[in-house]
Amino acid sequence: MNFSYMIGKVEDYLFFCRPFLLIPGVAIFILASNDKQFRVYEFVTVLLILILSYITNQIYDIDSDRFNNKNFFLPQEIITVNEAYRIGIFFSIVAGIFFLLSDEPLSIFLLWLFVNIFYNHPRFNWKSKPILSLLSAFFGGFFVAIIASDVLDYKAILYGILMLCGGLLTSFDDVDGDKYSDKITFVVRYGMGKSLILLRFLSFTGFAISSFNGEYILGILFALTFFYRILFHLSGYQISKYLILSITVLASFRYPIFIVTLILLFFYSRNYYQRKFGIKYP
Repeated sequence: MNFSYMIGKVEDYLFFCRPFLLIPGVAIFILASNDKQFRVYEFVTVLLILILSYITNQIYDIDSDRFNNKNFFLPQEIITVNEAYRIGIFFSIVAGIFFLLSDEPLSIFLLWLFVNIFYNHPRFNWKSKPILSLLSAFFGGFFVAIIASDVLDYKAILYGILMLCGGLLTSFDDVDGDKYSDKITFVVRYGMGKSLILLRFLSFTGFAISSFNGEYILGILFALTFFYRILFHLSGYQISKYLILSITVLASFRYPIFIVTLILLFFYSRNYYQRKFGIKYP
């Protein structure tokens, strides 16, 4: 086994963990921390649980990803399913250790782990149930905000709603692939019209509650999900990208090192995907 092969394999494992998809969760963690000096244990725990969520999702979404021609690692057997399971088990154990060291309530970690299992496992298959799939997206933002702030309040609920809006947006462009793989998302079940009504209702509600309570950063984010669609007629995928960019910029004002890390990650990711798959991503 030569050195270049080993480096390539490490890169495959790294990008299989979808580091660029960690950006929204990390940004929400930064924004929800309210300038509190969070410990490394809390931050690493969030990273590991998010990575575990993306790995589990890829394991059970092979057919949909193959049809939509994305997330190439498992469909093209660059990483085997058995390898993916081993990686997932490893991250579960390490995440549990870091969570115990963080002094956060164990119940939060267990609830988040159960939601991840219920969302992806074929026996429960929440991702194929319109309401439960949105509820899972809500819990993602909700749990990140609680761990970051150590407070269970309306802001954690608002961050959950924001992630729900993001999950709804990203499903707009995956309708054909979701139908092909029998993944009954909210958009597939109820159609684009009702999905847009729900998105606008959630965005406006989040904006109103945030503004009323003086949470202007959250208010801006909810306003963006609402007005990007109306003013610029963007696709769901485009709106989600601009929403992530907006969250990232706001978080970078609090921690400038965040944007530096993201710039490096962007160019490294672009180079890797160009070399490996011949595509421009991200």
